[in-house]
Amino acid sequence: MDVLTLLDRARAAGLTVAANGDKWIVHGPKTAEALVRELGARKAEVLAVLAAEPISPDCRHYDGPTPPCPQCGGPTHDALDHLPGIVVLLCDDAERCRWGLAMSAREFAGWIAGPRPE
Repeated sequence: MDVLTLLDRARAAGLTVAANGDKWIVHGPKTAEALVRELGARKAEVLAVLAAEPISPDCRHYDGPTPPCPQCGGPTHDALDHLPGIVVLLCDDAERCRWGLAMSAREFAGWIAGPRPE
């Protein structure tokens, strides 16, 4: 199983996995101990994946740089206080444009790096 799938399984089981430099922090139910051991066996890979995520999966607001709106070319921003690990991009010109898109942190990282969905 690849590390991304393993992290997805861990998060679905209720684990919170975060990086703090070369250390990691894992919180969650005791019932997920087997997944914690699997993650631990691949700690270096897990830390690399966590470092590449633009926002923490439990973050409720992303305040970093966002790409321009694909519809009008204007600036965008992340909506305030939504579900953890989700980025809700909105066009700043909501009166005229009304563009918006919700995605996971991983999808957001790919969206910044490559072709953008409409």
